[in-house]
Amino acid sequence: MTDLWNRALRSAFDHARELEPTDAEVQRVLALDAQRDTRRARRPLLKVAATACATLLLASGAYAVPPARAALQDVYSAMTGWVTGADDQAGPGRPLEAGDDAPAWVRETGGEKRLVAQNGAAKLYAVREDQTISFALGGSVGLSDTVDGWRSQLAGTAVVVLGPGAFADGPLDNLGRRPLFGVSSRPVARVELRYATGAPSVQDGLDGGFVLLADARRDPRTLVAFDRTGRELDRADVSGLDLRVCSDPRGCPPGRTAPSPSAG
Repeated sequence: MTDLWNRALRSAFDHARELEPTDAEVQRVLALDAQRDTRRARRPLLKVAATACATLLLASGAYAVPPARAALQDVYSAMTGWVTGADDQAGPGRPLEAGDDAPAWVRETGGEKRLVAQNGAAKLYAVREDQTISFALGGSVGLSDTVDGWRSQLAGTAVVVLGPGAFADGPLDNLGRRPLFGVSSRPVARVELRYATGAPSVQDGLDGGFVLLADARRDPRTLVAFDRTGRELDRADVSGLDLRVCSDPRGCPPGRTAPSPSAG
């Protein structure tokens, strides 16, 4: 009976034994597997080499940020020490002096005060009191905000237009020009106000701010900032700025120029 069962089992597994690999086939499979392991071990090295090449390309300037943007110091970081009270010497311009003839509200306000910029009789002042920073655009306009509020306005750009103001005796001088006030980062040495037509208005020798004498009879387009070598650092779109001055309380009618220079 046992022999019958043995013969039956051998007969049933005859086909399975035919599928059993020979010794030579086993050795070939093991050799192929070893080759695959070797290739897998090399792949991370190739990735590291590719990463190293990319790093070298970045370091050599093959992928370069425009130099002016890469080195841009924004307006806020230029005066951070002064804004926070950590370093008064880091403020724009210079400390206020008795002969600067600042507006009464600037003189009467406590805190650290500075003359940021001037152009003739038109002057830009700054005051730091507690957590508030204020700018006086000549004697006509005062702008105040918290430190955090100014950070959102001054960060990320090398030049910021605060707005047009006025002279002590009126908005325009005898040439039909209106003072345009702004602040800038330390590398900015010159600003140009470009119009739809004609030559730009320019101010040089900046130290943290500017007072441009803008032609109120022309349409402004762009304010461009340069460093001391003449390289452009930044620009601001000022096409929405209206420099005109009209007696109508509703503002200037569309297309109407500013009053004649003698009216200022």
